Amino acid sequence: RPSVVGGRLGLCPVCSLAASKYRCPGCETPTCSLECSKQHKKDTGCTGKRNRTGFIDIKKFTDRDLISDYRLLEEVTGMCDSGKRIK
Repeated sequence: RPSVVGGRLGLCPVCSLAASKYRCPGCETPTCSLECSKQHKKDTGCTGKRNRTGFIDIKKFTDRDLISDYRLLEEVTGMCDSGKRIK
């Protein structure tokens, strides 16, 4: 079994054969491929979706989180507006 050490995310914890290239948005588990990502979801029951309303410490808050929050607020505002039109 070949061992790949290194890479920013380390060795893939699913297959332990390759360096991880991707990170699950739902739980931050690193994986090396689509196959390992699917296996991770199957093994853990992870949805692979980030919790859009979860708390993020200000020290870990990034521009990407800000944009995601802004889009969530736009989406909710749009739903409220469409609900008003239906009444």
